[in-house]
Amino acid sequence: MSRTKSWSILFVAAAAFLGAFLVRDTGDRSPVERTRTPVALRTADPARSEDAARELEEEASRPGPSAPGRAASEAARPAEEKDPEDAEEGEVDEAALVRLYGETPLTTDHPQVKSAIEIQERNTDWLMAHPAVVGTGVGLNGKGEVALLVLTRVDAPELPKVVEGLPVVVEKTGEIHARNRQDATVRTHTGGIGGTAEYARPVPIGVSSGHFNITAGTIGCRVKNAAGDVFALSNNHVYANENLGAIGDNCLQPGPFDGGVNPDDAIGTLHDFQPILFDGSNNTIDAAIAVSSTSSLGNATPSGVGYGIPKSATQSASFSLKVKKVGRTTGSTSSRVTGLNVTVNVGYDSGVARFVGQIYISSRTFSAGGDSGSLIVVNGGKNDRRPVGLLFAGSANSTIANPIGPVLSRFGVTVDGN
Repeated sequence: MSRTKSWSILFVAAAAFLGAFLVRDTGDRSPVERTRTPVALRTADPARSEDAARELEEEASRPGPSAPGRAASEAARPAEEKDPEDAEEGEVDEAALVRLYGETPLTTDHPQVKSAIEIQERNTDWLMAHPAVVGTGVGLNGKGEVALLVLTRVDAPELPKVVEGLPVVVEKTGEIHARNRQDATVRTHTGGIGGTAEYARPVPIGVSSGHFNITAGTIGCRVKNAAGDVFALSNNHVYANENLGAIGDNCLQPGPFDGGVNPDDAIGTLHDFQPILFDGSNNTIDAAIAVSSTSSLGNATPSGVGYGIPKSATQSASFSLKVKKVGRTTGSTSSRVTGLNVTVNVGYDSGVARFVGQIYISSRTFSAGGDSGSLIVVNGGKNDRRPVGLLFAGSANSTIANPIGPVLSRFGVTVDGN
């Protein structure tokens, strides 16, 4: 056989193999069906495909929002959306931040952050009038620049890319809810006696707890007042049942969802709480304290789980600050702060409440239902566990927390730590 014939045979065979492969790859779908399937919906996960299709249908039927005060040039430039699920957990270019801002932490007191907050607050009302928007704040864009952060329940490509010269970053969080909602499939993190949620007294912090009429939340930490009295710190919706609890009501460990029985499992009684306003007014904290004792309540996370004893001195949140927490459901987790001065609508059983001045963490794994009340601390050096925030709400890819300073000031207490 000549060399020319050999190459011809190989060429024909290769073409036949490639043709068969292409036929198998397209399956039984007709050319019309393949054309009509949006690229965004061609995914290996049917649930994500259905969710994406539903969101596209909702957006197609929804009229575009008006935006009072928005420049026409900005309205014509849609924002680039950033889905937290598409980013690496805690992704940040620290070198870029140092080049842009130096070593000064980017807290709400930083001049460039303060300037961005002024723009955010001037534009929050019209932004949150958009049916897709659930919150605003100040964050960083992909270049590390301070930006206006917009949180949405669904895709909203029509949102502006720039507002008053400030770049806009849109993150699709979905609806934000209080973090005590449970279902039968949710289990507590490991570390309990016999694998359960019950702990011997004095119980550690960061574990299941709650008012006797709720499901379950988390003990944030032990706090104390000037007289030396000690209290368990958690959320209003964990210890005061969304304003429905009465002073003196028992708070249990574990929470009722995890088998806590009233009054046998009480570790303290409701002492004080900040009421949650559901009338559209601004809230700043979702917090409550239960009076307890050192024989009933310890001041460290479970042995071998988490950070041990928190510091008494607190730390203001700043962009890219490494943080961690120990909570009833997800245990010990870590991430970074990605948003400051957040205004957000939070869903509760009693209605929707608006919170202002909150901390935002973009993460799929930092918290889940039942972690409400967890204390968020600095994840720094070996002994740096300064409290930063009190976790109270979130979604599948986000966490919202009260800054810890206003929480402690409200009750006149300090963290009972090192």
